[in-house]
Amino acid sequence: MKKRIVFIILTLIICGILGVLMYAGTYIYTFLKVPPDQRAEEMIVLIKRGMALRSVAETLEQVGVITDKDLFMILARYYRDGKSIKAGEYQFTTSMLPIDVLEMLQDGKIFFRTATIPEGYTSFQIAELLDELGYALKEEFLALAFNQELAAELDIDADNLEGYLFPNTYYIHRGMSTEEIVRKMVHEFWQVMTPDLQNEIKQKGFTIHEVATLASIIEKEARVGEERELISAVYNNRLRIKMKLDSDPTVIYGLQDFDGNLTKADLQQDTPYNTYTRRGLPPGPIANPGEASILAAIRPAEVKYLYFVSRNDGTHEFSTNYNDHLRAVRKYQRNRKKSGG
Repeated sequence: MKKRIVFIILTLIICGILGVLMYAGTYIYTFLKVPPDQRAEEMIVLIKRGMALRSVAETLEQVGVITDKDLFMILARYYRDGKSIKAGEYQFTTSMLPIDVLEMLQDGKIFFRTATIPEGYTSFQIAELLDELGYALKEEFLALAFNQELAAELDIDADNLEGYLFPNTYYIHRGMSTEEIVRKMVHEFWQVMTPDLQNEIKQKGFTIHEVATLASIIEKEARVGEERELISAVYNNRLRIKMKLDSDPTVIYGLQDFDGNLTKADLQQDTPYNTYTRRGLPPGPIANPGEASILAAIRPAEVKYLYFVSRNDGTHEFSTNYNDHLRAVRKYQRNRKKSGG
């Protein structure tokens, strides 16, 4: 009788153990092979620097990317010999398997967002845009953009980085610092300003800073791409004969709290950027030009134009002498008044 009871007890224990093992095996298999949700809902998860593995696992479980934080922690400690997890912002889906999630974290396959910097934006406009997108604080960006030591470190022969923050579409992740973003933009400028192009600039008697400055003016004046070389020709011709550039955008850049209405008083206000009161180029760029304007500054059209006036449709009327220019001014100012401009 006793032997039968012992046998029954042992059988029950073994069955219980087998049942637990089978349940555990099924649970682990389900964790590893069955995604949390087949609907593949996207989840953006930020893994901060220095974040503990437990915090990472808890975060992933909370958003539904994994189903069991404890099993994920065990997996992370032994899979790939416990390769470390990289900080950053990640884009997961709820249909991913835990091993795929872990490999993304271990390989640092972070989620990149895009930021498009338009041609002709000033440093202030770029700072505001990046601040609005949540990529950089405006004040922090401007402090770097107008840091003379950083400019020197980046091989910029100027007091600041205005004109060298190349307009482009950038891929940015949340882990990037503001300085990394600034450096990336200046790096793009030097990618355009190749050694061959620098040699061409030198042969024409210009400096890179002068070209960046002239290109920024062309960028602000040109409304259609086909006119860049013509506008460049006007300014190159004026510089050659030491004639004032008379560029409205340079005046505007030098004004504080410009309200959008350029007045006669503004044109008479002498600032380092007022090309109506001072000859030659202003002390530096007034915006950040794109490649087309940089090339136009170096390679102006072979024409003798000295003047241009807006036709009020984005294009300009070009003239070689002042009398023709005055006639064009009267014509298009009259048309603008008729149209209510």
